[in-house]
Amino acid sequence: MNINNNTLFACDALTLMEHLPSDTVTLVYLDPPWNIRSDFNFGPGSSTNYSDESYSSLISKVIQQSHRVLTDNGSLVVHYSPHAKLDIRLLLNQVFGKKAEYEILWEKKTIQNMPKKGPKVDSDIILVYAKSDHPIYNPILRPLTPQETSRYALEDGKGPFFASDLTMPLVRSSNQFVWRNFNLEEGRSWRYSFDKLEKMVLEDKIYFPSGRGLPRIKRYLSENPGVEIGLTWSDIPSRLSREEQFKYPFQIPLILMERIIQLASFEGNRVLDPFCGSGTTLIAAQKLGRLWWGADDSNEATSITIGRLDAAFGLQSFIDYQVHSASDLAKIPINELVYREVLTDVDQIPELQQQISTMMDHFLSLKKRMNITQDNGENVEEAIQEMEHWITTSIANQVHSVDNYIENVRTWLIDWSKLEKASQSFLPQAELLYEHIGLTRAPDYSPFIIQYCRAFENELLVKLFAAFTDFIHDTIPDIAKFVSKDLEDNKTKQFADSLQKRRVEYTLGSMNFIMSMIKKGGRTLKRSAVLQEFRKFTIQYFGENIVEKSYLEQINKINKDYRCKAAHPHILDIEIAQRCRDAIRSCLNELIMNYDSQ
Repeated sequence: MNINNNTLFACDALTLMEHLPSDTVTLVYLDPPWNIRSDFNFGPGSSTNYSDESYSSLISKVIQQSHRVLTDNGSLVVHYSPHAKLDIRLLLNQVFGKKAEYEILWEKKTIQNMPKKGPKVDSDIILVYAKSDHPIYNPILRPLTPQETSRYALEDGKGPFFASDLTMPLVRSSNQFVWRNFNLEEGRSWRYSFDKLEKMVLEDKIYFPSGRGLPRIKRYLSENPGVEIGLTWSDIPSRLSREEQFKYPFQIPLILMERIIQLASFEGNRVLDPFCGSGTTLIAAQKLGRLWWGADDSNEATSITIGRLDAAFGLQSFIDYQVHSASDLAKIPINELVYREVLTDVDQIPELQQQISTMMDHFLSLKKRMNITQDNGENVEEAIQEMEHWITTSIANQVHSVDNYIENVRTWLIDWSKLEKASQSFLPQAELLYEHIGLTRAPDYSPFIIQYCRAFENELLVKLFAAFTDFIHDTIPDIAKFVSKDLEDNKTKQFADSLQKRRVEYTLGSMNFIMSMIKKGGRTLKRSAVLQEFRKFTIQYFGENIVEKSYLEQINKINKDYRCKAAHPHILDIEIAQRCRDAIRSCLNELIMNYDSQ
């Protein structure tokens, strides 16, 4: 069975979403019932009951599936009620690796009471989360009010217009001139050049008032498409029209859903509502020329949706659109069943913050105690090793919290699957540290920098130096003879000795030193069999880019300006941390992009 466009599924949300292909939906709309209680079910005829704990788990999984099925320019729109026990933002921020793109406030005319004592609720929140940095956004415009149109009091053959200032209050010498006998007062300039003004006169875009007033530019009513509504929607009533009343809980007005779809999708895009209830999202999508998928495990909801599609558009099920059950979906392979645990309770956050604050105190104490004043030497490496130990022990038991930052890494990394296993821990740990260090009293981003450098160092160590060591021992019968001449050379003897003893103990600085000797034309390279073999190996598996001077200089800068200085007593602020992150991301992507494990 194929999942066709415009299909209604009589099943629960996860059953559908786990079978959907990735990167196929432009807009996912989530509006599950938020006023949950123990043993809560979703609607009339629903076969699924949820406790608070299982409900949180369900919503977490649905959000993760939503992220997976979204296209790169797609958005997840979540209709969130202040009644909710669950802090949905906490889950969304972890899955998407960032905060909401924007929030919409839907002001209701019908004020609701909170279930317990508290203020009355007069609005809902609509959260919009984007999968990438370039989501679809179509500004929603409203017509001008009578008060706004009243300013268009002048009129010519093109229609009503108002006259706007043609000057600006600043000194721009190129635009300070006498034009048609009009001279500007000191400190003002024309908005346009002399030639442009003359052209505008020919196009009848300039208004010359009677009397002594300056010329002004015509702004026509016909050229004003309307005013952008913005993020507070007070013009949509919460009370349903008579034709929309199906006595089904949690129903929203059709006009609200139409606006949401117009905001975040184009005609022909696909919309998904995995809790579609009475089908308002599907009706709006059909009306606006979007493709749609919807799901609900309530028989009553499915029947209402089918009836609405018939009444609104004359569509017949199994002819104009499909209706499938959970058993139908079972014929399709499951697409994704890997879920990561996310924090569902804000009470879990202070514990993590306390651990990071304690780690920061240890860092500060260590940096003062070692009092390193130079960028090299054993003291630097000793301090860094102790710092790495503190990072590991401080967040080792925060696996779930760290996993929440994997998506941050995926957004900039070319290929997550090419990272070494240790690096797949180091980078999200670094992202977690970055966020939580900013919450400390006197932020020092040294731990974040150490951890980012640690990931890059690990990639070079495993992919290049450890791999080369194994290669040499697998292909050269007499290692001692092969490295003998290099053991006599002061520059290469340490590398040769490590190869002979099959010892892979390199820091970022020592690896950079060795790599700097294999750049093209080096004198040491010409007399070293070990370096020549190492260069051939490096180019074979990574290409020539990473042995170019510019790449090697970047590694050197990362090591000296960021990694080593993280062990110094002075504070590394957020700007330094951001520069370090950008540099390592660039080098790491270059490494992974060219890496050929074959």
